[in-house]
Amino acid sequence: MGKSKKNSMVISKNRYETISKLQLINGEYSISHTSCGEYLNGLYKIRYHDLEEIENRCVYDISVLKKVKHENIEIGLIKKIYEHYKKIFLKYNISNYEIEIVEEEGFKAFQNERETLIEPIKRYSINFSVYSLVNTLNYERGFGGTIIDKILDLDNQVEELIKVSLTKSSYVKIDGYFPVIFDNEMTGLFAHEIVGHNLEADIWYMNKKLDERFNLGEKVSTSALNIVDNPLLNTESGTYLFDDEGNAPQLTYLIKNGVINHLLTNEKYSKLFNITNTGNARSISTFYKPIIRMSNTYVMQGQSDVKLLFSSIPYGLYFKGTRNSKGGIHPFIESREVYLIKDGKIDCLLNPMSISENALSLLKKVKMVGNDFEIYGGGKGGCGKYNQFPLPVSSGGPHILLEDVLIYNI
Repeated sequence: MGKSKKNSMVISKNRYETISKLQLINGEYSISHTSCGEYLNGLYKIRYHDLEEIENRCVYDISVLKKVKHENIEIGLIKKIYEHYKKIFLKYNISNYEIEIVEEEGFKAFQNERETLIEPIKRYSINFSVYSLVNTLNYERGFGGTIIDKILDLDNQVEELIKVSLTKSSYVKIDGYFPVIFDNEMTGLFAHEIVGHNLEADIWYMNKKLDERFNLGEKVSTSALNIVDNPLLNTESGTYLFDDEGNAPQLTYLIKNGVINHLLTNEKYSKLFNITNTGNARSISTFYKPIIRMSNTYVMQGQSDVKLLFSSIPYGLYFKGTRNSKGGIHPFIESREVYLIKDGKIDCLLNPMSISENALSLLKKVKMVGNDFEIYGGGKGGCGKYNQFPLPVSSGGPHILLEDVLIYNI
């Protein structure tokens, strides 16, 4: 077992942060610290856990924070979590696996001439990875959020991942256009890559000369489709109480009843377009300039029974879990698992496939939105816009059905 410590000063203008990070990978752990603590004493007198004092100095309601328990988690407990999941892999005689657990604790602060804002930070993430000898593929799945419950009680999900890695995929020639169902994870990727990035005001502005640009007020999908960015979900990875320009965040409808509704903005672009500042200026640390970023982006629950989505497909595909992706007007998304659907039922596991179509075209192909809902964060992932990676975000939604999607074999 290895253990390392390092200390470094992190400071950028009026933003400060101090983070302690515990990382455990297959039983080996390391601890790192970044701190700007000596600057804090001369600037303000707000104690880390003094929530009442923080509330008095902030301009927004921090009641959501009080619902989250920020506790010091000992290495021993993280080790117990690791040992618990390790037993599941060993039960299936799996040796080529990796379990990574990360705990982060600290606070971020923003100060201007009017006020000082401080937000405690607590995040947990866990990532499971297993290499499939039968398919020569790596299967991964991550979880996480602001409470430790987000990385507990995942036995069923781990067993599902292991069983997929032990299942030989079938080769079925898939070329052309097919109906496709996205599971909750893929729906979240759809919301993030297909919609979210295209409605970040800086990217939207750069695309202003493109005919394919997302136009505000335009009907682009079924009225059942609603997509939001919500930094105020108190247990999710992308949650925060003020952005890195010191502004209060808000829930923003990106797509409302199938209509492009609003951009994600920061101070610069809200003034440029004379629209609401949504409080989406974020950076991965004080070493980086804040830019417009998503938080927790998801498709809202619909009204269609998920069974109806499947029963409506005589021959199609089920994309389950996420693998690779790229956002923008011409996005690329790839699923962790792809299954053939025959006569409304899930049939066999297939080789990996991807989707790469014009973003607006894909939105128009959404036909049904399921009545279930799940949201995911954590793992090794995160948003990597302009190489600021990994920014903590969450994404999710219900199952959704798209018609006539162009499929590529990988």
